[in-house]
Amino acid sequence: MRSPLTRSLPYAATKSDSPGASFGPGMLGFDPLLATTEKRAVTQPAREIVLVVDDEEMVRKLAARMLAGQGYRILEASGGDVAVRMLQRDSHRIDAVLTDLAMPGLGGRGLGETISRCWPRVRVIYMSGFQANRMINEGQLDPDKPFVQKPFTVEELSRKVREVLGHPPQE
Repeated sequence: MRSPLTRSLPYAATKSDSPGASFGPGMLGFDPLLATTEKRAVTQPAREIVLVVDDEEMVRKLAARMLAGQGYRILEASGGDVAVRMLQRDSHRIDAVLTDLAMPGLGGRGLGETISRCWPRVRVIYMSGFQANRMINEGQLDPDKPFVQKPFTVEELSRKVREVLGHPPQE
């Protein structure tokens, strides 16, 4: 059985119903063979636990790997319902949730609302292959919520997570 804190390997994925959401390691400047020599975007390792939620396994694992490379401890969930069960059990340990907005079942917006209501100290960061303006216009995202658009770089993702967790960006 795999530990919930298992570090993930990088993958690429394409969400067929999301034009422009395709991305992979080459576009992100990440070489899995050089993972041990990869330059970290932060000088001090992070101590926080981030729950990465995405129904696309390869995207979830890529985001998890990127954050693990920055020193975050990672949990993964394949959807909103799974994430809620994990939070019910481990919310005292989880500092932030990075969730895709478009997922079957309990989507990212519903998950974020549940987290805000039940576990207000847990921070939520939304991600999507669609632009933020489109997600706001469709009612999937509130304009004041933290958002990172896929595809994102390690630097973009880690900067957003640091910002949400209250850490100043490191140059």
